Formats: sequence, structure tokens, C-alpha cells
Amino acid sequence: MKSKKATSAPADGNGPPVESYQAMRVSRARAWVLAIAAWPIAGLSIVGNVFQSANANYVPPVVLTIGADNHVQKSEIGTPEVILSKDAIIDGEIARYLTERFSLNRAFRDDMVRYVDLHSTPDVAAAFDHEMDVNNRDNPYYKLPQGVSRKVKDVRVRVFDREAKKGEATLVTVEDGPGADGKPTYWHVRFQYDVVKQALSPADRYINSTGFVMTAHQANTEPGPSNLTAGE
Repeated sequence: MKSKKATSAPADGNGPPVESYQAMRVSRARAWVLAIAAWPIAGLSIVGNVFQSANANYVPPVVLTIGADNHVQKSEIGTPEVILSKDAIIDGEIARYLTERFSLNRAFRDDMVRYVDLHSTPDVAAAFDHEMDVNNRDNPYYKLPQGVSRKVKDVRVRVFDREAKKGEATLVTVEDGPGADGKPTYWHVRFQYDVVKQALSPADRYINSTGFVMTAHQANTEPGPSNLTAGE
């Protein structure tokens, strides 16, 4: 069998560079050295990600602090500890949760149920799902005329114990649409909350990116200002 003769480089030096077998060995050796040197750094990164994550599907958000000049002053990885330290984020999550939970709209029913479920612990979500169940005679949708929705307004949140993650809120619901009576219903809610590491799909993570969940929820109607007589 004839050995294949290596093609020499053109005399003018304009042809493609030719790498010798020895040069290829040196190049590969250098590549291995670089790969081995980079491995500890990559390993540290992987260990750090595992440490921060409940599992591979947990992706913490990034929390940005914006100054009065509308410039980013601080950037932090949104671990549960960081999220819990931001009162504005927590209060906003609570207000949004209550708005989604007390709103009634047949066109967006499934979306609102999904939102509440993803922001609730299993027992709180189960209680809400039972309330929304089609087999539940007390399902609030059965009391709502066709074409009418229930809207939430005047949500006021007060977290009275940040360490124990306990608070209360008041809100008003009003029916809106053809045939709605328009009378407001006043609510008082007591709740507990937490921020946890959740393994969510990308679609669900878009709905709950912070890991905020309600761990306890109790709501009662209360007399509104128009129902109170003088001296009460």
C-alpha cells in the first residue's frame, strides 16, 4: 500500500496553513490542559447552582433596585431570603394574589385559578379549588348572572409580623355588567405567606417567578361603611 505524501506548502506562502503531526499533538495537549484548568471553575459554578437550587428546574429571579434617577443601583439574586427582605415586593404579591382570588370572570376563570394555585401551598390551593369546583353548590360563579363579572378594588394590605409572615387585608368586590346590582361587598382577610424555592416549568415560572405562596388564608365578609349606624 502506498503511503500518502504530504502536500508541501506553496512557495508563495498564500496557500492554507499546514499543521504538522507534532504541532497537532502540542495543540491537543494544550487544549487538554486548558480544559483541566477550567474544570474546577466550572465545577464551582455547578456546585453553586446546586446549592442555590432545590433542583435543576429552580431558577431564582434577579432583583433590581432602581434609584430616584431611574438607574439600577443594586442587582441581587432573588433567593427567598432576599425576596422576603423586600417589603414592597411582598406587599405587591399579596395584593395581586387577593385580586386574582376574589375576582370572578368567566372568560379568565382558568387563568385566575391557575394563578392562585401556583401561589398557594397544597392545602390552601385545595380549599380554593373546592370553592371553584363545578360540583360545589356554593361555587360563587353560580350566584353570578351571565355576562356579569366581579371586580376587586381598594385592596389594603397590612403585614403586622414580618418575621412570622402574618398579616391582614381589606378589600371591596363589586359586580359589573348587565344586570349587576353594583352593591359593594366588604372583605376582611387574615393570611400567612412565605417565599420558597419551587421547581416549575418555564410557563409556570412566568406566572410565579418569585416563589411567593400563601400558606394560610381566611376570609370573611364584614359590614361596610354604609351599613354602620351612628355610634356603632
